[in-house]
Order: sequence, then C-alpha cells, then structure tokens
Amino acid sequence: MSDGINPKLNIKDRVVILHMSEDPATVPIGTHGTVTGISETPWGIQYTVKWDNGSTLDILPDVDFWKKEKKEVNENRLDDLKKKKDILKPFDYFDNPDLILDFLFKLQDSGITNMLEASSFLTMDENHLRRWLIGRYSDEEIEENYQDLLNATNPMRYELIAGLIKYVQDNGKDPNDLDLVNLEFIKFIRLIVNAYLNSYSLLKRRHSNLKGLS
Repeated sequence: MSDGINPKLNIKDRVVILHMSEDPATVPIGTHGTVTGISETPWGIQYTVKWDNGSTLDILPDVDFWKKEKKEVNENRLDDLKKKKDILKPFDYFDNPDLILDFLFKLQDSGITNMLEASSFLTMDENHLRRWLIGRYSDEEIEENYQDLLNATNPMRYELIAGLIKYVQDNGKDPNDLDLVNLEFIKFIRLIVNAYLNSYSLLKRRHSNLKGLS
C-alpha cells in the first residue's frame, strides 16, 4: 500500500485504524491501538491488536486498512529542554565549570547561607570569605568545618573571572570598561546561581560522576 497504508507491523507497534471490515462500530475510524500478536492464517498475516477503546478485534491486510501511529514530538518536553539549556548557558563560559560547582556544593553543605543568597559569596576571594567567617565562628570551628570551602574559593574566583570576560565579550561589551564589567558581573553571577538552583539535581549528578572518575 502507498502513503503508509497497511505497513508491516511488529509487536508493540502503535497503529491507527482507517477501516475495520468486521465491525466498524466497535473500532471506529481513528481508533489507536497496540499490536500484541502476529500470526499466519490461510488468508495471510493477522495482527492481534489491543485497541485503546478496549476492543481486541484483529486486523487483516486484505480487508482492513491502517497506518502506523506517528510518534508525536512532545513540544512541552522540547520546550523544557530548551529552557534547561538556556538556564545552564552560563556554565558554557567556563573552561572548568566544576570549579564553580565545587564551591557552590561546598557552600550549600556548609549551611552558612541560604543558597538564594549565594551570589554575594561568589564575589569573595579566600581572604574575604575568611574574614566573613572570623566574624561569626571561632578559629577552631573554621579550621574544622570550613577549610574545604575556603580552599575551593580562589580556584572558583579565577575561573569565574575568566568566564566573566567571555560572557562580556559574547554580549558585545567592552571588557576594559570596568564600570560596565562590574554591572555585568552582578548579572553573570545571578545567572549562575539561578542555573544552580533550577538544575541542582542534574548538576549534582554530573559533578559526582566526574569526581568518581578522578
């Protein structure tokens, strides 16, 4: 048959009936179903179909007409994937985004801030963060609980600045205009935190898998 009418079927294929000779009222035109069996008969191949309306009438190539169900693109899913890709775009500006993620995961694990307020911590170098901690915790607490976070701060900072320059250039701005760069820096780190908060599970799995390979 032409135009995709009566194609050969396999078990689990989805079909749409165009004409049912035996009982058209039971399986009306446009009914969808799933092929559950294939058998040879004296009249040729016969397909057993479980129709979505509950019927189990078989279809025969010589008297019935069908086509395969089109696998419709889930536009909502595509939209979700596009949104996710757009949200994660800030990490494309980094040569080693895991330096940023390592800091953010350690910051969250430390419990010193609500991650909605993480932007301000991305602006700190190690000395700045240490001074912030000294104002709130004892030296012993800092040494015991926050040294890993401090160690992750400067690598994050260097990677962040390198990514910022690429971000500024990508947006057609002059990286030598310090006032403009400072404004873009605020936007950039907000995008990073937004990506982190909205894609935490995905980023955590990726980061954990990479650490497992190291």
